Amino acid sequence: MYMYLISSAFIAKMPSTHGQNDATPSKPRQVGEVLQKQLLWDASRLFRKSGANAVDFDVININEHGAEPSTLRSETAVREYLGDGPVSTSKTATALEAQDDIKTARYYLLEPSYGWSELPLTLEAALDLLSSIPASPFLCRQITAFGRRDTDYCQDEGFSAFDFIETLDEQGNLKTLELSYLLKYVGQREGVSAGANPYSIRHVVMYQRLDFETGHSDHVLVRLSEPMKDRLGDEVLDNTQRAHDFVRNWYGLHSIFLGTVEQDMRKFVNYLDSELTMIFDHMQLSGIEPEKLNEYDTAHRSAVDMKTLQYLQDQAQRLSTVISLNLEMLESLANLAVRLGKLFPKTVDPEGTLTQFFGELERFKREHRFSLISATAVINRARSVGEQLRDTISLRNTELANNNTAGMVELSRASSRETQVLKTLTVLALIFVPASYVADFLQMGFVTLSSDGSGSWTADPGLQIYAALAFPLITATMAIYGLVEWTNRRRKPSLGDGFGSEKNV
Repeated sequence: MYMYLISSAFIAKMPSTHGQNDATPSKPRQVGEVLQKQLLWDASRLFRKSGANAVDFDVININEHGAEPSTLRSETAVREYLGDGPVSTSKTATALEAQDDIKTARYYLLEPSYGWSELPLTLEAALDLLSSIPASPFLCRQITAFGRRDTDYCQDEGFSAFDFIETLDEQGNLKTLELSYLLKYVGQREGVSAGANPYSIRHVVMYQRLDFETGHSDHVLVRLSEPMKDRLGDEVLDNTQRAHDFVRNWYGLHSIFLGTVEQDMRKFVNYLDSELTMIFDHMQLSGIEPEKLNEYDTAHRSAVDMKTLQYLQDQAQRLSTVISLNLEMLESLANLAVRLGKLFPKTVDPEGTLTQFFGELERFKREHRFSLISATAVINRARSVGEQLRDTISLRNTELANNNTAGMVELSRASSRETQVLKTLTVLALIFVPASYVADFLQMGFVTLSSDGSGSWTADPGLQIYAALAFPLITATMAIYGLVEWTNRRRKPSLGDGFGSEKNV
């Protein structure tokens, strides 16, 4: 069962209170309490237990000096790193004026050990991290798409999410923007055996919090694809000026991530189509006439082809679902960008390049629609090939059944001929057996014929003994035979005792 979720957005109007937020330490703790309530329910399967190597994730910090990558490997390291904080609010204005409006950013890269496994940090480290941003509770709901599989939690790639929250100052200007969504993509599996599917459907959590007053942004990125990691590294690690230019526009991260999705989706569609072509070729080489069958006509080969067809159709259906979810997410992101551009043009588009982002979003949606058409074509082709394969198997079975019927008819004719021969022999036996018995009886000596030719005969005294022994034995033998027949008939079920009778229900 596929689930679909697009969360509603919340807009809060809050006064601008720089000094109050900086001086009041209770707000991060309040956010931490909310996050804790959200995360405790799935903590056992979502995060690692405290101990050695429990925390291990990368952070990229972009400041006036450029990009500074780090790896945090303990809860203590996380607290110390977060304690340093981004550029403080009190000296942000001076820093921005002195360094040509340089903006700062942090990218937290969380990579599970494998697809459905814990995130590479403990619950305490997660609370420290998300509270320091501070992140909204909807991020907690989205990261529960990861974690260990278990029988109590339904995990599937067939759901999505898009959430955002805006906060405004007392003049109605955009102060902060939080944006988070689940983006589906196709990744290549490592260490796949020959003949297995080399692709799998995955998703990434892309969370972004922008503070337009301080010029700082935080990003939590869970399970980036390899192309996404490469593009992010190219943008922020190779060149300081390029890193500053990249974080200047809030939509730059979305552009590079969305631009990496389509290529592997096309490869996956091509793989599914090539596998369907192989099964179609098997079907073309298979025969129907029993005397012309080959290796593709065995029951095992046909069963394997049918199972493979079902698997390919299921994969294409899942791909079609995630493409549709991505399209909904792209539409939601485009609507948000248009809305922000209309309401807060100076804040979200100071350089006037947001129109370019609109064009990229339209291109991404167009590419997804083409992929959806291709995936739908694969589904229809799988159904068509499956019907043809079933028809071929049915025709082959019909021919085999016809051959078996012809063989049974021939056996029946041979059996009829044998029955006729036995009938003839039985008739002959009925003729000669009485005469043979009479001849044998006369030779026993119990009867003596007169020699004068009168036809008279004399019974020997031994005839009485013969009769006294023979007739009781014959009677006993017939009685035993009758008893055996009667017992067998009692044990043999009648026609009315078959399936569906009251005795078997």
